Amino acid sequence: MKELVEAYPGMLVYGANRTSFNAVQDRYIRIIQTPHSRVAALAYIESLQLLSFRLAAEFPDHYLAAQRTLLDDIHNLEARTSAKRDD
Repeated sequence: MKELVEAYPGMLVYGANRTSFNAVQDRYIRIIQTPHSRVAALAYIESLQLLSFRLAAEFPDHYLAAQRTLLDDIHNLEARTSAKRDD
């Protein structure tokens, strides 16, 4: 849970209202704005994937909305990274 709170400090936004601040997306944007950022972006995504695996293993029947939000963010970042060409 500590890592989930660190990934989404303040609050975790899920559901249809995606106009609010998303700390995971914001951090990713800051990462990709640096030159040659693909490796750093992939490492960040991998850290989120590991968090997702641990969360699902530790709380298989709890925090399902949070788990779904994390997975949605991971998929979004994977798509953005595969579309990004490194400068």
